[in-house]
Amino acid sequence: MAVGLVAADHRVTVVLLDGAVLGATRLRPELVGAEPLERALVTLLEMGHRVLVERESAERFGLAPARLLPGVEMVEQTALPSALLAADFCLHYS
Repeated sequence: MAVGLVAADHRVTVVLLDGAVLGATRLRPELVGAEPLERALVTLLEMGHRVLVERESAERFGLAPARLLPGVEMVEQTALPSALLAADFCLHYS
């Protein structure tokens, strides 16, 4: 969905929480029931958009920043409200 928003000339920031953080790795997230997001996230990053992973969620899954796809930012939960407030609109996907 986020890639489609780019086509409409929107600036996109993807925030991954809970189990979705596994989608920002080269691990095989589909093996644990998470969406395989690598291709879409890499495309967004290459186009200059942001992909954020909540640090607290990543830590629950034992993910260190080095295991994330290049360009994905790990941020504290406290940084998320400002990222969301800066958005023109937000979409929830589950």
